[in-house]
Parts: sequence; C-alpha cells; structure tokens
Amino acid sequence: MTPNRWVILTALFLARSTLGYQYQSVASVSPLLVEDLGINFAQVGALIGFYSLLGIVSALPAGLLGRRFGDTRIVLLGVAMMAAGGFVMGLGDSYGIASLGRFVAGAGGVFTTVLMTKVVADWFSGREIVTAMAILMNSWPVGIALGLVSQGAIAEAWGWQAVFLSTGFVCLTGMGLVALAARKRPGQSEELVPDTPSAGWRWTISRREAVLASLAGSTWILYNSGIIMIVSFAPA
Repeated sequence: MTPNRWVILTALFLARSTLGYQYQSVASVSPLLVEDLGINFAQVGALIGFYSLLGIVSALPAGLLGRRFGDTRIVLLGVAMMAAGGFVMGLGDSYGIASLGRFVAGAGGVFTTVLMTKVVADWFSGREIVTAMAILMNSWPVGIALGLVSQGAIAEAWGWQAVFLSTGFVCLTGMGLVALAARKRPGQSEELVPDTPSAGWRWTISRREAVLASLAGSTWILYNSGIIMIVSFAPA
C-alpha cells in the first residue's frame, strides 16, 4: 500500500518545527544566561548565531551525503545531532559547553533542512510541490512561535537548563516521526535504499540558474535577519 504523501508531509512538518523551537531556545532564556553565566548580550547574540554559522560549509556536504547514503538516513542523523546538541547545552554549565552544543545542534539543523526539502521534492510534483514546500517552510516560524509561548514558562518553573533539555526531547520526538514517515519513495523498491554513488561531483547549473538562486537566497537572508533580530532580543 502506497503511503499518503500528505501524511508524510505532516510528519515532516512536525519534525522540522523542532528546528524553530530549538533555535528560539537561547533567545527565550537570554536574560537568565546573562545573569547565571556572567556573559553579555553580544555573547548571547553570538550563541544564537552559532546555530546557523556552520551552514556556510555544511549545506553542500549535506546534499552529497544524502546522495551517497540516502536522504532519510541523513535527515535522521541531522535530527539526532539536534537532540544531542540540546542535551549538551542543558547538561552544561558554561558558555563554552553551550557554544559546543549549539554548533552540534546547528549542524544537524542544516542536514535536516537540506534533506527534508529533497524528500518533499521526491514525493510531490507539478503544482502540488509549491503547496507542499510552502507548508514545510512554515514549520520554522511555527516552531519559533511555540518556543516563544512556552520556553519562558519552562525557564521560570525549572530553570534555563530545562529549556535546552526540552529541545533535546522534542528533537527525539521529531526523529521518531521521521522514522515512522520513512517509506518507499517513488521509484524505490526498498526502504531507505541509499542512492547509487556517482562517478563524481561537478557544477551542473547554468549561470542564469546560479544568479536566480543567489537572488532568492539574498532575499531569504534579509527576511530571516529581520525576524531573527526581533525574536532574539524581544524576551529581554
């Protein structure tokens, strides 16, 4: 029986919303971090940015790893890294440990983002892919919103460490959802079959495609920069 692609999309949406929830965690407890760790808001801003910093160098390897080992496996690896990063931050007691956990979680977030879009592209085509991709992308602000309305209360009740630990647990939940949603993709005969290794990698897009992709990326950067500044320092 062929699995319902919209059910799969729902599972991916919920799993990817953990990305936004985890991203928001530092900002939600920033006043407590400044007080307990003896850091300033510039360091808080750096801690927030560490989540996305490795994306500069890990986005392309994420795609290549997905091609080599299978998209779903790398998505699961990414969510597992997010969970591990959350637990490291929650169990640590210094800015250095928090930074390490943030780097690990962020690298996993890049793997998750890159490969989930590929999975959606495998399941949807034509006009449906626009709707499906829009739904998937909206999981990020939904996760941030959930963090904004819940993490402050968690921190007040159990401390800022509990907020980071909660991100680890929700990421584990997301990992379970991805695993349950992993089914045969169109044209595949077995579950989670790795893609056939290619002879090598080469630049295969035209100059026009590169310009258009860069333009879209620049727009996305400006939009995210604006919203990130708002949600990062509003709690303080």
